[in-house]
Amino acid sequence: MKKIIAILLVLMLGLLLFAGCGGAQDSEDSGGGTTDVVNSEEDDVDSDEDDSLTDMIFYKAEFPEGYFANTTQGNDYYTVVFEKEGSSPTTKLYVKLAYNDIDVAVEKELDTFADAGWTQGPDVEIGAYNWKTIDYSWNDMPSRNYYVQADEKETLVVMGMCIAPDDPDMMTFLSRFVMADNFAEAQQTAWNTKLPEDFL
Repeated sequence: MKKIIAILLVLMLGLLLFAGCGGAQDSEDSGGGTTDVVNSEEDDVDSDEDDSLTDMIFYKAEFPEGYFANTTQGNDYYTVVFEKEGSSPTTKLYVKLAYNDIDVAVEKELDTFADAGWTQGPDVEIGAYNWKTIDYSWNDMPSRNYYVQADEKETLVVMGMCIAPDDPDMMTFLSRFVMADNFAEAQQTAWNTKLPEDFL
């Protein structure tokens, strides 16, 4: 009788252990395994998005096809000018800073270039930001500058010389435009960092 009871206890213990192992495996498969897959997919998406943007240190953007870095004005990340190959007159993209609040910055440029026919354009929402605009003519071609507050002291300006409002090149550039988090520090770093020879 004692042997029968002992055998039954061993069998019951074995069944409990087997059920426990099976339950633990199911928990790992339905919990941890699924989370790992989701995380890896999210990581892949983030990585792809970052890889498709050009990092200019104080901002990231997607450059339209056909643009190259003209380092005549400067060969650092801040002063470089981007030009469209083969364009005539030359189409230029240039990102600069105005060291004022956005309203002051826009008003100053309108006053400075009033005689050249610069006029305030509409506020537009493109990508992650709301931009103020100024319209003007550059080499007799319609052009537009875009202004956004970078931090409490500075306004970032994207100049589109010989790039008409709503031009696909500018829409490509601004639609995924992202400013650096610590903007003032990033801008100084960009100013002091030389572009690699094979850049863009």
